Amino acid sequence: MFYFFPKGKIIPSQAAQKVLPVIQVIEIPRTVQKKLKKIHRPKKPAVPVAAEEIELLDALTIDFEDLSQEGVVLEEGASSVAVPDRQPRQLVEVVPEEIDKEISGIIVLSLKIGVDGNILEHKVIKNSTNKVCLQKVLKAAYHSRWEPAIFRGRAVEFWVEKTYIIN
Repeated sequence: MFYFFPKGKIIPSQAAQKVLPVIQVIEIPRTVQKKLKKIHRPKKPAVPVAAEEIELLDALTIDFEDLSQEGVVLEEGASSVAVPDRQPRQLVEVVPEEIDKEISGIIVLSLKIGVDGNILEHKVIKNSTNKVCLQKVLKAAYHSRWEPAIFRGRAVEFWVEKTYIIN
């Protein structure tokens, strides 16, 4: 450009008049941490503890004739009890009549559900209430309806456990 216009004036730009910030580069030396020695915890002292003797159950013989149930026969030598294809489930639950507010406790019943969904018999496993409360719960349990258990495509009788909590 100076070759073509030798007499031209150079006009300094306004950008050249501005003061630019100064950037300083400080070198930080690389540091290495010393490896800390692993602190070993002291070993726990061995304290002798008296252990109870292991209680072994007596040998139990299972009679497979007792386990058969309306055509559901378990084979001899089977190592487990047959589980139904579908467990019974409660369709209609009847709530016990009004019980005194002073009474509280728990009633656990074992109920035998028939092939028609009715309760055939019961066993009281636990009762922390009085006899009147138990009778009301039993009356309600016998009025409830169940869907029977299914084993190999057929409805079978089956025992279930039902818990009633009285507040």
